[in-house]
Amino acid sequence: RNLADYSHELGMQFALSVFHIEGIKEVADYVDYLKIASGDITFKQLIVEAAGTRLPVVISTGASTLREISDAVEWFTSAGGSIKDLTLLQCTLAYPTRIEDANVGSIQVLKQSFPEVKVGVSDHIPDPSPTRFIATRTLGASFFEKHFTDDRSAPGNDHYHAFSTSEFAE
Repeated sequence: RNLADYSHELGMQFALSVFHIEGIKEVADYVDYLKIASGDITFKQLIVEAAGTRLPVVISTGASTLREISDAVEWFTSAGGSIKDLTLLQCTLAYPTRIEDANVGSIQVLKQSFPEVKVGVSDHIPDPSPTRFIATRTLGASFFEKHFTDDRSAPGNDHYHAFSTSEFAE
């Protein structure tokens, strides 16, 4: 909650990835949107619960099939979530992702398959070069997820491909 308040003081939105239904209930009153990780795109109950909050929801597609993505969109809207409040993220499940493996062209597939849904990218490339952000925006991405760390050598699976403060500034 303190991070959410601080983010809001800075004029930024605040969101959290949720991995269980109780987590949604714990954070729904102070997040601006909910994030569902690619590994949970087939977790119907989680998506339905997220839709019930009436918050915007971002779902990472990871290694999903188009059928699994379609099912997730259907569960979300059938549970009362607004299609205008849903964003699908193109995501490559390689940590870190090499730029040549980023598959940003699949943004167009998502846009064609789900024309009413906003599309973005979940980026796991450690290089701060802006080229891919320009390319993904050109392809229609309107949402960019990038991991942040204050210590790339910290333990865990996100730090080594996350951006540092100076990389975000760049």
